Amino acid sequence: MFGAPYDFRYTVAAAGHPSRTGTAFFTNLKSLVERASQLNGDRPAIIVTHSYGGTLAHQFLIQQPLAWRRRFVRHFIPVAAPWGRLVLGMQALISGNNLALPFVDPEALRKEYRSLQSSLWPLPSAKVFGAAQPLVSTKRRNYSAGDVVDFLVNIGFGEGVGP
Repeated sequence: MFGAPYDFRYTVAAAGHPSRTGTAFFTNLKSLVERASQLNGDRPAIIVTHSYGGTLAHQFLIQQPLAWRRRFVRHFIPVAAPWGRLVLGMQALISGNNLALPFVDPEALRKEYRSLQSSLWPLPSAKVFGAAQPLVSTKRRNYSAGDVVDFLVNIGFGEGVGP
């Protein structure tokens, strides 16, 4: 068993956009998978991931040539991967999320969460949640997965909209 820890604070950039952290991780992960295969009689590896790791591994795998995947990866097993993203991400940006730990101030975590590159990644996908289904309701309006830009601006996090 081999491990490939990733610093969740960083997101892997979209294709064509440079990300030193993501690029280094994918380079190291590729070497690790190849080494694991070699150390196990040249058998393909089984990649098991959890949560955000599933989506990272998926991005890694789709960037590899099919011949490489067939040679080095027997199975990909994502456990609890948030394929459609999370409504919880909206909550964390609004009021923070202390993960039910009463001694942790959620507002302090909100500031921290907004500083992470990865804080925008888990916002709900309109493809999964629908563009009109309300996910956050306020006295003034409802926000759906299709309203992410308005949502970010109206919670005072307009800088999250930029490139």
